[in-house]
Amino acid sequence: LPLYGLSFDSNSYLYNEYRSYLFNTATLIFLRMSDNQLQSNYYLDDLNILTSMNNFEEFIDAPFEFNGYLYFIEKKGFLSVFNPINSEILWEIDINSPIKDYSFSDNGYLALLSSNKIFIIDDKGIIRFEFLHEIEDPISFFISSNDILIFSTNGINIFDINSKQKIDFIKY
Repeated sequence: LPLYGLSFDSNSYLYNEYRSYLFNTATLIFLRMSDNQLQSNYYLDDLNILTSMNNFEEFIDAPFEFNGYLYFIEKKGFLSVFNPINSEILWEIDINSPIKDYSFSDNGYLALLSSNKIFIIDDKGIIRFEFLHEIEDPISFFISSNDILIFSTNGINIFDINSKQKIDFIKY
């Protein structure tokens, strides 16, 4: 089966009869699941024509599907939830800060780590939680029911999710 030079580090997500991959930060590809053949689709082209934001060019991950919509997360802080079949944009947000990491819950909540904030956005595009952090060069994060852990090159900063106060720091 052809692999088209895919990085094995790339996430893969199912959408209809395709798998989405991020070939590199600027190139999204879709492979047909039945035979791994590269599909010519215009999902990104259509999104860039219809979006109210600047072009989506550099992604943090391949687009993933929830409730029939693809979630496009652009490194510079653009988010678009787009149905390429009917060309409908459900919602879009520009968080005005580069996105470092994200996570997505089974119930449709999108958590984002930016250079200076953490956002939690529901499946309707409403920001439900916003937390300003002052971590230099954050890399990734983890949210539990009570804590937010932000990983950086210096260590792990642990915050209480309710009070938004730092409760611990673990130096590497």
